[in-house]
Amino acid sequence: MPKSLIVITAIILLLLGAALMYAIEAASGLTFTRTQNLTPAEFITIVLSALGVILAAMTLMIGALAIIGWNSIQSRVERKVDESSEDYLKRRFSDDDEEYQQFVEDIKEDVRVRLLAFTRQFQREIDEEDEREQGDPDA
Repeated sequence: MPKSLIVITAIILLLLGAALMYAIEAASGLTFTRTQNLTPAEFITIVLSALGVILAAMTLMIGALAIIGWNSIQSRVERKVDESSEDYLKRRFSDDDEEYQQFVEDIKEDVRVRLLAFTRQFQREIDEEDEREQGDPDA
């Protein structure tokens, strides 16, 4: 992701956060007044609560960006794998690949040999059956 896009996204998120804060303040009807009797414990409680809200918001934003980023990476990886595997298969199983052509010829020869052996075995079994039938008229 380019740095300029990251900076623009950060500025937009900052402005959206400020707008949201203004909308919440305007809709709530609360007014901010100064108080002189705020104890240090109350002040720390307020600061830590605000920090917790900020951390929660940041966690949600980072989680959303992680999901978007993961989907983007996943789609790019899937596209690259599809392209490279298709290219490999086209090269590997083309008519120009001598190793592939030899493999095909070996398979054809193996099929021929097995078919011939099966045919001879089948013919032998038929001949033996004929001999049995001729030798034994009751069978």
